[in-house]
Amino acid sequence: MFDNWRRRRAPDGPEPTDYQKVRQAILVSIDFANLEHLFPQIVRSLRDLSGPDRERLLGELADIAATDPRRREEAQYLLDGLRRVRWEQS
Repeated sequence: MFDNWRRRRAPDGPEPTDYQKVRQAILVSIDFANLEHLFPQIVRSLRDLSGPDRERLLGELADIAATDPRRREEAQYLLDGLRRVRWEQS
């Protein structure tokens, strides 16, 4: 997972969930337009999430692509790539 990313949490606060870690890494990747380099890591991390968490995160990404003018292009680019991935393992 994206262990090398800085995690924000209160001192003595709970450790972020896997969902929160992946979400934060995706948002940072979108903000810094670093998607081509990190796409394989993003896919691996999304595969590790449960189906409902993965769908929730993809829904959030679709919302960003539809409503956030600053992140729209990168979010749509990432979403288009993720829609081509087969999530169910054979």
